[in-house]
Amino acid sequence: MLLTSAGAVLRLGDAAVEMTFSGAHPNARLEGADRLPGIANYFLGSDPQRWITGVPRFARVRYRSLYPGVDAIFYESGGRVEYDLLVAPGVDPAVIQMRFAGAGGMRLSAEGDLVLETAAGEIRQRRPAVYQQEGSARRGLAGRYRFLGDGGVGFTVAGRDPSRPLVIDPVLSYNLRMGPRPTTAGQLAGLERGGSSIGVAAAGNAYVAGTTSTADFPVTPGALQTSFGKFRGTSVYVAKLDPTGANLLYATFLGGEANDTGTAIAVDAAGNAYVTGSTTSRNFATTRSAFQSASPNPGPNAFATGFVAKLNPTGSALLYSTYLGGSGLAACRAIASDSAGNAYVAGTTQSPDFPTTSGAYRPPSLNRNVSAAFLAKINADGSGLAYSTVVGNAFADRFFLPAVQPIAVAVDSSGSAYLAGMTANLEYPVTAGAMQTTRTANAGFITKFTSSGNDLVYSTFVGGSVESGVTGITVDSSGSAYLVGFTAAPDFPVTPGAFLTTFVPELSNLPRVYPRYGFVMKLNAAGSAPIYSTYLGGAGAIVVSGVAVDAQGRAFIAGSTDAPNFPTTPGAVQPCIGNEFSFANAFLFVLDPAGSRPVYSTYLGGNVRDDGAAVALDRAGSAYLTGRSDSTDFPPTPGAFGRPSGHTFVSKIDFSAPSPSFAVSCIVNTASLAAGPVAPGEIVTLSGAGR
Repeated sequence: MLLTSAGAVLRLGDAAVEMTFSGAHPNARLEGADRLPGIANYFLGSDPQRWITGVPRFARVRYRSLYPGVDAIFYESGGRVEYDLLVAPGVDPAVIQMRFAGAGGMRLSAEGDLVLETAAGEIRQRRPAVYQQEGSARRGLAGRYRFLGDGGVGFTVAGRDPSRPLVIDPVLSYNLRMGPRPTTAGQLAGLERGGSSIGVAAAGNAYVAGTTSTADFPVTPGALQTSFGKFRGTSVYVAKLDPTGANLLYATFLGGEANDTGTAIAVDAAGNAYVTGSTTSRNFATTRSAFQSASPNPGPNAFATGFVAKLNPTGSALLYSTYLGGSGLAACRAIASDSAGNAYVAGTTQSPDFPTTSGAYRPPSLNRNVSAAFLAKINADGSGLAYSTVVGNAFADRFFLPAVQPIAVAVDSSGSAYLAGMTANLEYPVTAGAMQTTRTANAGFITKFTSSGNDLVYSTFVGGSVESGVTGITVDSSGSAYLVGFTAAPDFPVTPGAFLTTFVPELSNLPRVYPRYGFVMKLNAAGSAPIYSTYLGGAGAIVVSGVAVDAQGRAFIAGSTDAPNFPTTPGAVQPCIGNEFSFANAFLFVLDPAGSRPVYSTYLGGNVRDDGAAVALDRAGSAYLTGRSDSTDFPPTPGAFGRPSGHTFVSKIDFSAPSPSFAVSCIVNTASLAAGPVAPGEIVTLSGAGR
């Protein structure tokens, strides 16, 4: 993109489109904003007279007074160029008129995007999100593109307060809720946890897997399994949404006659979905050539065993589906896939005959009722195991709170798999030179395997003198592992300069077994030391459940907290907790590449309980969260699919807009820590961020 005094030139391959603002001030002033470190030098040929050196760098470029009372700001976000239009109070946004020279055609997509057709492909400008700032909150307005009679493009905005500034800017792409709420206390207390896991395809379609106990989950015609088909129990569901969240592309049940639980999902480049979990059904839907097409423990009182299923992009057929387990208990907790279509599945087992492969690292020697972690790599057609191994007894001593997935898995570009979780086994294998080779309490662990699965690259404990555990993991292109989890240890290994390096005094009276803090750690590629490590929390309990990382190295963390002072940032979708009764809200917390400050942080939820279970990113840097919601005032966005009271929530947050550099994000009563209107004489606590 080239910015000129008249507008912008967009180049796509050999095609170029010139975007101009019709009727704008001919000499609108361009200003650099948000100075970046460093300078740029342009050496044009061998003649020093043509060299341009010492050029400052800026994060944004602002057109000042493009129209009277209208500024435009251009900036880069997630590898693409975005722009905002800032409209002053009393100014009609209809004055903004854009022209596009060089486009072969223009149209509006079904989602309301402006699509410019060129010989080199499409240039797409997403449907505008429009809002006005009201204190620390943003009030969304209905906005859309409109074609003008002379070939121009303008904007239509409804419901504006003319006394307030207006911003035309994508923020929260969508929030939706789907699936009926459970109808009994037993269902609420059991396996009904809404969305358990989320994945995103290249086109921005979100895939959600979870568990439901109700037959009227919104399955779609032509899906793999449209009938709940049970007299009791729970079923797995898999759902695929379009990039706008307005349309359910498919939704299907997946299960048999007993209890089936969906815990994790992964998506490959072709749009195939890999789903895993546990089942007690002896007639779970499997494929004939699968590795284990029949239940490994088919007795009348069968233990739960694992399953792995691969669905085609339309959700209409199984590419494969297999059991995964032995004669004892097995539970699949996490799944990842590689570019060749192999699936990496992690979980726990009590089966002495859990299927392992010759040559894999340390095959099992288990007694029944002693739990171990397992890692299995399933080939692309689901017919066999590339390798499978059992490692240590991951949960030999005790169960732990809260109810989070205790095993996580990731795979890097070289095919090395990373297994993470919590262990109570003093003899869990660790490697020489690892970050932490001994433990004093139940601790987290991370183990990196070679691509063949026959040996360990490294293995280390993660923890302190009090209980800790890893609940989520992802890996970046350099081989650094990002770990999230929980800890109650005051001596957890945090690093100098990290975001939060000490305990908050308000947490000193919480029960020791309850997770006082979450943590975020970036571990170096050798597994020998943290690049950064920080606590995460506030004056309350926290569950950290998932992590994703973008190309810039920013960590996106999902979870739940009942802390009313959990740190949120200016520009947050929801800066304050949604209730004053100690129920948890979900959160999204984005940590900068150095681990030193939040780039973005927001609550998501309402007046009851809302749990964040998982997070995923698309190529543009938008974040997708899923979990469960029991709140009655956690509303879907206009036009989103689903029902207002749905038990599963899915949120997409777009980070194309720059956050304010300094602002108050939340105001609460100092005594009750409840947000709400402020009364004269009330003592309040203000929280915010600035840089």
